[in-house]
Amino acid sequence: MKILGLVLLIYIFSGYCVTTIADEQHKKGALQLVSLEQNLLSVSVENKQSKQKKGKIQYDEKSENIEISEENETALKIKSVEEKLKTTFSNLNASYFDESPIPGIYEILAGNRLIYFSPENEMLIFGEIFSKQGRSLTAEKLARLQSKKVEDLDLSDALIIGAGEKTIIEFTDPDCPYCRKLHKKLSQEKNVRRVIFFSIFEASHPNAKQKAVHIFCSTDKTKAFDAVFNGKIAMMELIDCDKGKRIVESHQQTSTAFGVSGTPTLVLDTSVITGYREAQIAQFLEN
Repeated sequence: MKILGLVLLIYIFSGYCVTTIADEQHKKGALQLVSLEQNLLSVSVENKQSKQKKGKIQYDEKSENIEISEENETALKIKSVEEKLKTTFSNLNASYFDESPIPGIYEILAGNRLIYFSPENEMLIFGEIFSKQGRSLTAEKLARLQSKKVEDLDLSDALIIGAGEKTIIEFTDPDCPYCRKLHKKLSQEKNVRRVIFFSIFEASHPNAKQKAVHIFCSTDKTKAFDAVFNGKIAMMELIDCDKGKRIVESHQQTSTAFGVSGTPTLVLDTSVITGYREAQIAQFLEN
């Protein structure tokens, strides 16, 4: 507006000094002044819109930065509490860690159990969280986590026995008494497809790994599995090969990632059970 005022001042002063200018020149000057005024107004509006637009972009970017910052802050806090858990309970093997439905309490997937951690008191909490509607939030979350673990399982190295409609995923040990009992039962079922991984606890069963390797080195793996789990093969008869060692090592890694804490561990549909639960197995097979 200052520029416009200056132009008007110059125009008036020129008109006052040059009183002998022709009318055409006077009209032409007036038209130029109007044109200049319109241009100045147009520039003013564009500048205002540009500032508003720029302000909006800056606001949006600022809001986005705040949102990202909050996400990072939450992630860093969870990571910090997880490190505290590892320091406080160094022997705990947790495959999942996150905030629980209760503020200040964190949930942990340890093996096939969902437990809770209070960092303020440095305490583990064993139990279930229920909603006011009576739903077990613990059971629901555990089912989702287990289902995701089953989906992520790589079955390419698994030993497959049978071709029935009912699929059971097994984590087993050749020298585990209950694993042998499970084999005896499932070998009698005709409508079962067994997807088998070896989970060897060498401290308790020092010869189990060699037996598992033997199975994968055998031409007829199903027959070798049956012989090992029925105790019909001597240690001196066991064969060895690099492929068998690689597969058994792969099984150990899968077992650890899955959170196996004991054998047998079974997956029935998406439900994970640890131990030889005959009633649950029978119910699964009947349904």
